[in-house]
Formats: sequence, C-alpha cells, structure tokens
Amino acid sequence: MKKQDGFIGIILLIIITAGLAAGGTYVVLQDQSEKQITKAVEETTSNVKTQAQVQIDKLDDKIVELEEELIEKQEKVKERPSGWRSYYNPGGMFSFSYPIDWNDKQPGLFANDEGYLKVSEEQNLNNLDAEGVKENYYANDTYGYQYEDSYLKISGVEAYKQGRYDLGIIERYYIPTKDTIYKFEFEFNFEDESVKEKHHYIIDSIINNFKFSYPGGVIPD
Repeated sequence: MKKQDGFIGIILLIIITAGLAAGGTYVVLQDQSEKQITKAVEETTSNVKTQAQVQIDKLDDKIVELEEELIEKQEKVKERPSGWRSYYNPGGMFSFSYPIDWNDKQPGLFANDEGYLKVSEEQNLNNLDAEGVKENYYANDTYGYQYEDSYLKISGVEAYKQGRYDLGIIERYYIPTKDTIYKFEFEFNFEDESVKEKHHYIIDSIINNFKFSYPGGVIPD
C-alpha cells in the first residue's frame, strides 16, 4: 500500500510538473504573440503614416501649383487687353475697359452680335452690403430661379455675383457702396465651349479692370 501511495505521488508530481511546464510555455508563446502583434501594428501604422504624408505632400504641391496658375491668370486678366478702350462714367465715380468693337452708342449698354454688357446703378437706401443685396434680391424675386451665387472683391469692395449657364452665359455683378449699388449685367448667347472661354475672358477682364475713382467708391467728405 505504501509503494502504491509513493507511485501515485510520483505520477501526481509528474502531472503537476508537466502542467506547470505547459503553462509556462503558454505564457512565453502568448508573450511572443503579443509582441509580434504589437510590432505588426506599429509597422502598419508607420507605413500608413508614411503613405498618408506622401499623399499630403503631393496635395500640397498641387495646391501650390493651382495657386500659382490662378495668380498668373489673375495678373494676365488685370492687364488691359490690347485694342480695348476705356469708359469713364459721367459722374466720374468709376472706369473700366471693354472691347473696341463693341457698340456703345446707347448709354450704359455695350454690345456686339454675340452679347452685351449693361451697366446701371441705383441708390443704396438701406446701406446694404453684398450679402444684404443677395438677400434683398431673392426676397423680391418673382421668377424663383436660383443662381450660382458667390462673393468677390471688385476694386476693393465686397461684391455679389450671380451666374447662370444653361442658356449661354448670364452673369450679374452687384457692387454696393455707401450710397449706390452699381450693377454690371453680362449676357452672351448659347454657344460652344471654345466661344465660352473667350466670353469668360472678356467678362473677367472687364470686372478685373473696373476701378473706383475713390477708395470704396465713396467721395471723401
């Protein structure tokens, strides 16, 4: 009986030892597995960050390229095109240039066979700014058409622009000053893409060459 007890004790000792060894092996393997997973995650994160930075750098380069192209285009447009003439409004408040072949016999209207520019002005009774002009327009509009709206600086004044391009080129520019709202209306007939580029250039050139005689379009006191 004592021999059996001793034999059983040996077996139990072997089982316990094997269990401890297996547990230790599991802990070691688990530790190695966690380290491998951590390393893989770190390497993947690093690769993703590197690739993302490459794309960001490419995007930054593209933005710089587009900004340079835009500046070059704006500078080109600001130059008075060759063969254009200057217009000075009767009140001496502003001037701009326009194509020499446009008919200007009718006051405030400049036109050729392809389209026209109409220049008008109205009192700014409510001292509206560009955003106020837009809100006032839609509040009183009876046609219900939604234009492509935007804002831009014209001769240092914040202006409101409307655009419509389904029937050709229709663009309106509202330039509000303290006392007056100056309105430039362009309309060109429906046309192919090659002619559209020409007409957009004409519009951009006229608007970019517009100049107030006084800062902000207001006569100093």
